[in-house]
Amino acid sequence: MVYTHKEYMKLTLIAALCDKLKLVSEYGEYVKFILDSVTSSINLFQLTVSERQSLLPEYTKNSLLNELVNIKDDYLERIAENELALLDRYNIRYTSYESNEYPAFMKSIPIPPLFLSWKGNFEKAVMEKASLLLVVE
Repeated sequence: MVYTHKEYMKLTLIAALCDKLKLVSEYGEYVKFILDSVTSSINLFQLTVSERQSLLPEYTKNSLLNELVNIKDDYLERIAENELALLDRYNIRYTSYESNEYPAFMKSIPIPPLFLSWKGNFEKAVMEKASLLLVVE
């Protein structure tokens, strides 16, 4: 895996900022940027700010995406640790995009979630949803 679960939580926290600020196009570009880093086996958290910026598409250089990609890692680290501790405390299961538990059909959607959490029988719910999607298509 390129990213750990904690790093996926950090990436998800950044994605949530896009959502909160109603930056739909930025959100899509951000997720694509992360998925490109996974495909290229590049962990953005192991790069310097200038190395991360060099990977951004030219048209995003002056966008919020540039700011989000370079947000303070130590700040996100604390929040991600707290979020994962809460999930563990309340027995909420989770998986991330690269994990074997991540539903294959979700990887085929244009902008898949980077991190999933659930309580209950997720496998059953996912299989029911997947079969519904296959019937509709």
